[in-house]
Amino acid sequence: MSFLDSHKNVPLPFSVRRAIYSLVAYGVVTLGFAVWLGVVAGISGDELILGGVRVVCSLGLAFALVKRQSWARWIAIGAGVIGALGICGAAMSLATVGPAAFPLGFVGAGYTLLSTAFLVVPATQLLRADARAAFSAPAPVSA
Repeated sequence: MSFLDSHKNVPLPFSVRRAIYSLVAYGVVTLGFAVWLGVVAGISGDELILGGVRVVCSLGLAFALVKRQSWARWIAIGAGVIGALGICGAAMSLATVGPAAFPLGFVGAGYTLLSTAFLVVPATQLLRADARAAFSAPAPVSA
């Protein structure tokens, strides 16, 4: 029995596991980008602190999903909606301003695409029927 199956007798569906893995990947990408900003780009430590907060929040959300907390499901879905809006905003900026929309070059553009994709994946996976069933309370047993 793995850590991902330790909360209930029923194992987590693969769609919920995908959402958890995507949130962990978001944390790793965000931490890497924050370190890159601090070391290579020479941007202040505030970005590193903000990146650390994002990492802690994404890992905490992934842990809450492992424990089948329904509030975490809704927050992950909301983060996916915000991520989808981020992709739309980045595309609109790129269409109107051009490459200058990403002042950090390919690294900034890559981080924007990866981080928003890693936020959209949990939302799409947690809206599936098997994920909804994993977070719903079991029906009471009648006598």
